[in-house]
Amino acid sequence: MPLCRAALRTAVRGRAPNLGLRRRPPRPDATEWGAGVPGRCARPVCGIEKGKGVSTVSRCVEGPGRSSGGRVVGRMASALVVVALLANAGAAQGVADLVERARPAVAIVVARAAGGLNQGTGFVYDPRGFLLTAAHVVEGASEVTARLPNRRPMVAVVAQVNQTLDVAALRVGEESLPFIRLATGRPRVGEEVVVLGYPLAQVIGFEDLTVTRGIVSRLLVEQGLLQFDASVNPGNSGGPVLNSRGEAVGVVVGRVRGATGINFAVLSEAAQDVARLALQVPFAPASPPAVQTPRPAPAPTVEPAPRPSPGPGEWRLIGSKGPTPRNREIRTPVNLAIREARYRVEAGVLFVQVELYERPTGDARIQLFWRLPGAGTPAWALLHYMSSRRTVFGRYVLADEVRRFFRVDPREVPGIRVNITGSFVDIAVPLEALQPRTAEWEVAVVTAYLGRDDVYWAVDWLPWTRITL
Repeated sequence: MPLCRAALRTAVRGRAPNLGLRRRPPRPDATEWGAGVPGRCARPVCGIEKGKGVSTVSRCVEGPGRSSGGRVVGRMASALVVVALLANAGAAQGVADLVERARPAVAIVVARAAGGLNQGTGFVYDPRGFLLTAAHVVEGASEVTARLPNRRPMVAVVAQVNQTLDVAALRVGEESLPFIRLATGRPRVGEEVVVLGYPLAQVIGFEDLTVTRGIVSRLLVEQGLLQFDASVNPGNSGGPVLNSRGEAVGVVVGRVRGATGINFAVLSEAAQDVARLALQVPFAPASPPAVQTPRPAPAPTVEPAPRPSPGPGEWRLIGSKGPTPRNREIRTPVNLAIREARYRVEAGVLFVQVELYERPTGDARIQLFWRLPGAGTPAWALLHYMSSRRTVFGRYVLADEVRRFFRVDPREVPGIRVNITGSFVDIAVPLEALQPRTAEWEVAVVTAYLGRDDVYWAVDWLPWTRITL
């Protein structure tokens, strides 16, 4: 950058910060002459000369007459130089701090598929063990592992996938992990971004991640994408694109081959649905890691004894299902899928135990319905609200046949209790509350969550099952 010696000399006299420039003493034969414009060089021949390992300032030809205006402009030029250099140093330090904060949450992802191993990048977006990556990294994978810096590899399950956006959410079995927040808004075109990942790990190694820097080149909102020019390579897929606040504004998904600086990431706002739906899925690996154990000797074949009918007070199964809720469109903070439901009758009380995959919280609601065998609509309903810990029992009334909205006419029945212990919901209902008195009923178990329209929508349910009281 060309700098006038007069400006730099002014900075030195004004005790400006030492920028590594050695002040050169004035020569006795040096003559300063002007060109009629105060403070401007008629022929700007200023520059930095390298000599003896230290930068020195070459002679500046200014013009006849030295004016006070020239000194003022010189001071301003010096100040601008100092500010620019300090700003560059501060920006570099800011990026370094940002990377240092984000590094612990960026993982290398390895997926084993039929065609071999796929390697990419992922990052933790929720400290309970949830990561985002690119869908093509884990596509068709029979086994997925993720490894954060300075940690052992972790088995991961694919919790949610959106093939259209090419984004997937993973869950690992560890919690309290460092994480990167997803940005709630879109970045601006021209905004500076930083990309973290493990490109070409098989070539350059995967002991530490790679950092590149660029800007947002374009927003393709309808496609849910942002274009950026920071360098990416195979292995960057699934890595975070960070803004200056350290938030993830995108998930790297690909680049245009043969072109330089044309890369794409899924906008964080477009990936929010995948990220939220994944929060409902528990960590349940399809096949745990194999453990070598001695093979036991084959036991003699024994015919199993017939199982007796359950007696009074014994638990009987209502139903069970897997960890994925039936309704995936409802966003809930925890997984409200029903693992199993069972019942027993003792001392004139019906006990129902509902086991979920996670403890119900927030605006969740546990619902039980009873109907006579073969009836089209329920006769009784029990609703338990997690937010207020309020329980309502009463007659089921279908309020809207088209949308299947219902309400409950409350009945005061002493002895109804609902207790929550971890992921278990224990319900006690006196048999006298279920009228008419009959030995057989059909029961349905439902979990629901309050939507933005202030309506509780069913998240998961077990089908109608006949029980004997």
